Amino acid sequence: MKTTILKLSLFFLFLSPIAGAQEMLTMPGESPLIDIRIQFEVGAIDDPKGKEGLTYLTALALSEAGTENRSYQDLLSAFYPWAVTVDTTVGKEMVTFAATVHQDHLDEFTKILTEMLGSPGFDPKDLERLKDKGKNYLTQDLRQNNDEELGKEALYLQIYPNSHPYGHHNFGTVSGLESITDQDIRSHYRSYFQPKRLIVGVAGGYSEGYPERLAQTLAAELASESELPARPTIAQPPSPDGRRVTIVEKDTRSVAMSLGFPIDVNRSHPDWAALFLFRSFFGEHRSSNSHLYQRLREARGLNYGDYAYIEYFPNGMYLTKPEPNYPRTRQIFQIWIRPVQPETALFALRATLYELEKVVKNGMTQEQFDATRSFLKKNAPLLVASSSRDLGYALDSKFYDSDPLVKRLRADLEKLTLEELNEAIRKHIQADDIEIVLVAKDAESLRKELMAQKPSPMEYNSPKPEEILREDKLIESFPMELGEIRIVPVSTLFR
Repeated sequence: MKTTILKLSLFFLFLSPIAGAQEMLTMPGESPLIDIRIQFEVGAIDDPKGKEGLTYLTALALSEAGTENRSYQDLLSAFYPWAVTVDTTVGKEMVTFAATVHQDHLDEFTKILTEMLGSPGFDPKDLERLKDKGKNYLTQDLRQNNDEELGKEALYLQIYPNSHPYGHHNFGTVSGLESITDQDIRSHYRSYFQPKRLIVGVAGGYSEGYPERLAQTLAAELASESELPARPTIAQPPSPDGRRVTIVEKDTRSVAMSLGFPIDVNRSHPDWAALFLFRSFFGEHRSSNSHLYQRLREARGLNYGDYAYIEYFPNGMYLTKPEPNYPRTRQIFQIWIRPVQPETALFALRATLYELEKVVKNGMTQEQFDATRSFLKKNAPLLVASSSRDLGYALDSKFYDSDPLVKRLRADLEKLTLEELNEAIRKHIQADDIEIVLVAKDAESLRKELMAQKPSPMEYNSPKPEEILREDKLIESFPMELGEIRIVPVSTLFR
């Protein structure tokens, strides 16, 4: 499948209504299912102080509310027989609207889609409903229902302080959402959802000229203001000073762990492929072959899985592969330890730090390198197994100004050496300065245990190999050397 990136200005002489629109990405194919992605250069970083969530609400007001001429129920009724929905991704720096529609309904759908994005109704009842949706996600889905996502998002809040553009959840905060008025949303829409911030992506067996017509229509429908608001500078946050612990106190049965620190590496960086390989070796998402999984789950039966990431990875509880269209200037290295029993929590934390420190000091072996590289070269095409994902990742590659994901990954892995890999690990990964977030019920008791720095011996209900028992002796007394340890009630997060 050929990917073509075209500047819309190339069409200016022929399609003057799209003057000022930014870019278009086309992926022609033969599938009767047409994938459409509409992106705007706006994200959570553009939320005003005190109105965190404004970009999220504005985006949903376009995709999950009515237009000037149609109610939201009218839209749902029209989409239902076409088996189509408009999915919205709100990231730190980009908003993406995605849909897949059969070519038989493409023209009808396009008419409604451009109406949704260009003539939103901003009905107060719709806006109040969407505001409640955002608050319920933060207070119920995150705080109460999902320790995995809670731990990861709490970790991000520790890495990125409130003063940083990344310093709040993509959906905002409870107080920020409550403070947003209808006029705030209208103003944000006019300022940021402009043709100059528009990127159009289309894939599939569309008719000749369709992407240009779509871009032309959208650019004509969108409001265009003379001045574009300046976007904030996204500085690299400082690394943690030592091992700092935040215990999120929550009524839960197990202890979930998230560890991480900022890295100055994204997909435009020459070391990205090396860290992508290291991440896969150490904790490939939903894989039983990764190092941590083998050491914690398989060898010791501590939990059900352990994963590592070098990029923002939301909704990991429900995914096997990272979702596209969350491009970010700044990224973090993070480890997620699936919940363990309270009595084995300290051992699991020690084991994680022990394994991380060991691989940073010693590097990966040639055997580990060869096996992981072979796996990734074969597995990489699954990242773009559908044309929708392929289109999404192609847009991400445009953000990072890099080659298409699979092509770039395979090429970089092919020329990567073990020495270069281990040098990248030593340069970007460390185990000493790291944020640790624990989600636990008895936070004060856990805090006291951590402060005591006493050994945490591991006991088993069945015999273990002598090799594991010998290693356990090293792990149970592994010096964690923790710095600040604080307790944060779950009710205070995202408020």
